[in-house]
Amino acid sequence: MVFEVPTPILNGPYDEPQWHGRLMEGEPPEKRPGRRPAMHWFEPPTRREEQDEKGTCERPGTRIEPKLTNLTREHEKT
Repeated sequence: MVFEVPTPILNGPYDEPQWHGRLMEGEPPEKRPGRRPAMHWFEPPTRREEQDEKGTCERPGTRIEPKLTNLTREHEKT
């Protein structure tokens, strides 16, 4: 999956992010205000066996939010 975004850099390197991008397959890229919450996706090892020839799998992984990271970000704002 490859996305092309006309302006990939939305924020300065030393300031808290004021914008983030939302990328969804089949939709145009969208610029949104604020910082995106920290998260990552967990894919169980058994899912690799279910992938098709393109390396995709129909079932999504599990979204995991590192709560301490998001709490730290909120605390640093104040």
